[in-house]
Amino acid sequence: MSTIPTTQSGLPTSPRPTGSQAGTGAAAAGASSIDPIKLLNKHKWLLLGAGVLGGFAGAGANYALEEISPVWKPVALFQCTGQITNITDTGSSGNNDIEMNRFMQTEIRKMTSEALLQRVVEDPALQQNAKAWCVKFMRASPGSTEKVFDQTRALRRLKEYLAARIITNTSLIELSYSGSQREDSTYIVGLVKEKYMAALANQGQLLQDDRTKSLSDAIARSDTDISALEGRRKRLIENNRLESVDERVSANQTRLLNINEELLGVEGNLRSLGKRLEMMKGEMDNPAGFVFSADLQEQVDHDPLIQDIKGRISRIEDELKTMLNMGKSREHREYKAMEARLASTKQNLEDERTRLHRQMFDSELDKYSKQIKSLEAQQIGLITSRDEASKRQVELTQLQTEVADITAQIESVNKNRASTNDQKQTIISLSQLATANRVQVYQPERLPLELSFPQLKFMIPLGIVLGMGLLGGIVFLREIVDQRVKGPSDINLMPRMKLLGWVPDAAEDPEGTGAAETAFRDRPRGIVAESFRQLRSTLSKRLDQAGHKTVLVMSGMPGSGASSVTANLALAMAAADKRVLVIDANFRRPAQHRVFGVQESPGLADVLSGTKTLDTVVQHSSTPNVDVLAVGSKELRIVERLAAQAKGDVLAKVKADYDIVLIDVAPAVVAGDGLALAQRVDASILVVRAMSDKRGMVARIRNELSDSRSEFLGVVVNGVRASAGGYMKGNIRAASQYAKA
Repeated sequence: MSTIPTTQSGLPTSPRPTGSQAGTGAAAAGASSIDPIKLLNKHKWLLLGAGVLGGFAGAGANYALEEISPVWKPVALFQCTGQITNITDTGSSGNNDIEMNRFMQTEIRKMTSEALLQRVVEDPALQQNAKAWCVKFMRASPGSTEKVFDQTRALRRLKEYLAARIITNTSLIELSYSGSQREDSTYIVGLVKEKYMAALANQGQLLQDDRTKSLSDAIARSDTDISALEGRRKRLIENNRLESVDERVSANQTRLLNINEELLGVEGNLRSLGKRLEMMKGEMDNPAGFVFSADLQEQVDHDPLIQDIKGRISRIEDELKTMLNMGKSREHREYKAMEARLASTKQNLEDERTRLHRQMFDSELDKYSKQIKSLEAQQIGLITSRDEASKRQVELTQLQTEVADITAQIESVNKNRASTNDQKQTIISLSQLATANRVQVYQPERLPLELSFPQLKFMIPLGIVLGMGLLGGIVFLREIVDQRVKGPSDINLMPRMKLLGWVPDAAEDPEGTGAAETAFRDRPRGIVAESFRQLRSTLSKRLDQAGHKTVLVMSGMPGSGASSVTANLALAMAAADKRVLVIDANFRRPAQHRVFGVQESPGLADVLSGTKTLDTVVQHSSTPNVDVLAVGSKELRIVERLAAQAKGDVLAKVKADYDIVLIDVAPAVVAGDGLALAQRVDASILVVRAMSDKRGMVARIRNELSDSRSEFLGVVVNGVRASAGGYMKGNIRAASQYAKA
C-alpha cells in the first residue's frame, strides 16, 4: 500500500499514461478476465441441452453413414517370437524388449512396403476375387474399347487404406484394410498376408542358405588347417629325432640339477679354504709373531724330539731336587751348573717347538693352496658342463614347446570345427521349426461382423462433444467480444486490479426494494446493507493502516451508482460510531442533498468562491454522526475551483473534525473533476456498474487514479446480479437466509 507523498499540494507526482498505454492495459484486462468456471456455471443448462441435441444428431448421422459410406475393417493377426538359439527354445524368453520392438516395427514396414503391395496388385487373383474393389481402377486402354486394370491407382489406394500396427503390451501385429466392400476387403487382407508370408519364407530360406554355406566353408578351412599342422608336427619330430623328447628333457634336467648341486659344494669348499688361507696369511704378517692354534701346538707337543727334550728337562729337575735333599745349597757349584744345564735344555725346547710350529704351518699352508687350485679347476669344469647342459635344456624345451603348441593348435582347430559343425546342424534343425522366421499367422482374416465406421457408441459421444463444443465456442467468443464487467471475478482477473468489495443489485434484495441510496438505513437486514458492512470493514482497515481520512468516490460512466455507494458507505461508517462528512463535489448532477434531506445551497461552491465559510454551510443530517457539505449555489459551481488551492484548504480543515470524509464527484468519462480532486485527497475508490461498464475503461481509469497523489484503494462493483454467473446467486440466497435465522 502506498503512502501520501510529500510533494506540493495540487501537483501530480507522475505523468499519466498515454492513450496507447491505456488501450494496451484495457486489452490485456479483457483478454485475461475470462473465468471458465463462471461461464460453465452460468450456461450449464444451455450446454446440457446442446449436448443432448448433439447426441441425437450423432445417432442420426450414424444411421445415415451406415447407408451412404460404411467402412469394413477385416484384420489378420501375426504372432512374433524372440530369437531362437537352440532346438528346445520357444523364442519367448531371454530376448530384449527393445530388440523385439525393433523387429516388430521392421516387419510392419515389410507388410506395408511398396514392393510387397506391388506384388499384390500384380496378382491376377486380385481381379478375380475382388471384382467390386478392382472395378474402381479399370480404365479404357488407348486405341481400344477394352478396359484395363490401373495398377498404379490401385497401389496408391492400397497404400492409403492398408494398415499394420503392434497391439499394445502384446507380441501381436494387426494387419487390416478399411474398405466399403466387406468380402473384397477381407480378400485383400488375406492376399497381403499370403504375399508377406511367402516373402518371409523366401527370405528365411535365403538367409539359411547363406549361413550354412558360410559354415561349410569354415569347416573346410578347418580341415585344411588341421592337415597342415599335423604335417608340420610330424616333420619337426622326425628332423630332431624327438620320439622320446620328454625323457631326454627329463634326463638332461636331472643331470643339470646334479651339476648345480656339485658346483654349489665346490664353491662352498672354496669359500671355506679361502677364508682359512687368508687367516693363515694374516698370522704370517702379524707384527707380534705367530699365534699358533691349539691343534698345531698339540701336534708339536706329541713330536718325539719334543718328548725327548721334555724327558731330559724332567731328569735335570729331579737331580736338582736330589741335590737339595742331600744338603747342597743353591749356591753350590754343582747345583748352579745343573741349573745352567736346565735353562739351556728349556731354551732348546722352545727353539725346537718354534721350528716345528713353523715347519707344520708352512706344510698346512701349502696343502690349502693345492686344495684351492684343485677345487678351482673342478669348478671351471662343472661350470662348463652346466652351460652345456643348460643350452641343451633350452633347445629341448623349445622343441618340446613348439610340438606342444602345434598340438594345442590342432586341438583348438578341431574344437572350432566341431562347434561350427554343431552350428550348421542347429541352423538346419531350426529352419525346420514353425517359428523359424519368428512370425506366424496367429489369426487368419475373417469376414467382420460389425462396421468399423460408423459406430453408435462413438457417434453419439462425438455428437455430444461437437454440440457442446460448438456452443461453448460461441459462448467463449461472445465472452471475448463482450468487454463488460459482469461481476467481482472479472475485477480479480484483471492485471494489477484491486477488488475492494461488491454490492448486489438492490432489486434482487430479498428484504424488498426501495431507494438504493439509503438501503443501509431502510433495509438493515438486507444483503445490500450486509455488503456495505463488509465494504466498511475492508475500507476501515485500509484507511486506519495508512492514516487516511479523505476518500474520493468516483464512477466511470453515469449511472454506475457512485452517489448511492457514497451515501450507503457514509451510513455504514456512522453506524460504526465514526463521525462522517459527505461532500457533494458533483457540480453537474448533485444528489447528496436529496439523499440526506438537506438544502442544496449554500454549500461547497460557496466556500470555494469565498462567499461563505465552511462552518456556516456544513449541515447536519437526520442520521446521527453524518454531516453533509452540499454542492452549493448553481451560479457559483465553477469546476475549475475543484482543483484550486481552496479545495485543498477545505479538505485540510474537515480532516481535523471528522473520522472520515467521503467525496462524491462526477463520472470520469464525462468530466475531469474526479481526477483533479484525486490530487487533493488521501485515497480514491472507483465504482463500477456490473453489466454496464467496460473492462477497458475500468483499466484506463485505474491507471489514471494510480498515477495521482492519492492512494488507489480499489474497485467497488455495484449492481451485481445473480444471473452474472459464478456463485453470486448462491451467495445472495445464503446471506439472506442466514440473516433471517
